[in-house]
Amino acid sequence: MDKTASKALPATQSVGYQATGSDGITASPKYRQVLNEQYAQVDAQLNNPQVTYTSVAYRATGDDGITTSPKNRQFLDEHKSTIQVAPLK
Repeated sequence: MDKTASKALPATQSVGYQATGSDGITASPKYRQVLNEQYAQVDAQLNNPQVTYTSVAYRATGDDGITTSPKNRQFLDEHKSTIQVAPLK
């Protein structure tokens, strides 16, 4: 019997942790724990969304229906023109 053959581990022996998780990432036990904690936080946020509405100082969409920057909105408001649509015949 060869000396190296007696020291080799059987191919079916498993380790104490699953190196590749369900996400397909192979990681050390410590990093696997970090990944699992991050996934848990993301799942908690997705399952319990907290929507916060805030208002802004200006309306991006004006009365004319055009959405633009504050600088361009000021220009459009100062240079309003009436648009006349030709009647259909």
